[in-house]
Amino acid sequence: MAFGTVGSTRLHPEEVPQPGNLRYGIFNVAPPQSLPTSVSDDPNRGDHAFAAGMYYDPVGCGAAHPYAIVCPPSGGAAKSFDANSAERQVLPFSVYASIQCSKGGYKVDYLTSKTQKRLFASEQQAVEAALWSGGFGNAPFIIDNSTSLNVGGAGTYANITDAVAALEQAAYGGAAGPPVISPYGYFGVLHAIPAVHAYAAQAGLIDTANVFGAVWGVGANEAMLRTPLGSKWVFGGGYAGTGPGVAGAGAAPGAGNTFIWMTGNVALWRKPEWTPPDALEVMDRSLNQIKILWEREYLATYDCFNITAKVAIPKVAV
Repeated sequence: MAFGTVGSTRLHPEEVPQPGNLRYGIFNVAPPQSLPTSVSDDPNRGDHAFAAGMYYDPVGCGAAHPYAIVCPPSGGAAKSFDANSAERQVLPFSVYASIQCSKGGYKVDYLTSKTQKRLFASEQQAVEAALWSGGFGNAPFIIDNSTSLNVGGAGTYANITDAVAALEQAAYGGAAGPPVISPYGYFGVLHAIPAVHAYAAQAGLIDTANVFGAVWGVGANEAMLRTPLGSKWVFGGGYAGTGPGVAGAGAAPGAGNTFIWMTGNVALWRKPEWTPPDALEVMDRSLNQIKILWEREYLATYDCFNITAKVAIPKVAV
């Protein structure tokens, strides 16, 4: 590496011009939460969850049914009972950033700070990649073929409006499947690669709470993009645009196409602190190399359903 003019000053990472806010992505729709680390039944619950996963019961899965009121009540039809909705198992994954370089001219604290900032800037993309693909031991994942429904069958929607219409209809009106999709009573989440944003905006499918907040029941300053109906958009830089598949391997959309997915509520948990590098392990003296690594654990999930539609975006090579 070149150090420039002798005697010149190297700015610390905190002193250089800052790029501003993180880009729009999954953190806008599902800001990462912290798990409680001390509760009466298990004082180590948080640590256990980030090591071995957790279970929870999603809110809002299942359906309600209209029923005719008759007099006397004994003359009415028998009410049917729906099966219990399954608990959701969430398996963790880790996100890390690293730097390896020669020792010359660098101090360990400088590289440690630089690596920490690298993780902060990039971890959203890594979380998106994990939640989409399930390729990092994590569960659930968006493209999971075992639970998904392709609302377009084997076809491709010619435009974004038709694709979003089909997804919102299935999410909020239900679908016969298989699998059966019960009408979802909350705002669902649409997941798409960044290139879809321009197509959706051109089609009038992106709005903000500044315009529709009162209709959606949210404050005007909500930092989220939605469809006019209120479905939340995630345009994920870590999303691959692939279709239904197994962990780590989704169906290729084909040239000029992409898959858009829709799920129930999305939630993220992460350890509140980064795991710092061990000061005794950062120096490889045999090679005169410094190795810095920062990481922290995540849990990512979505509720109730994962449905998809393939749509043409002909101006973009996916």
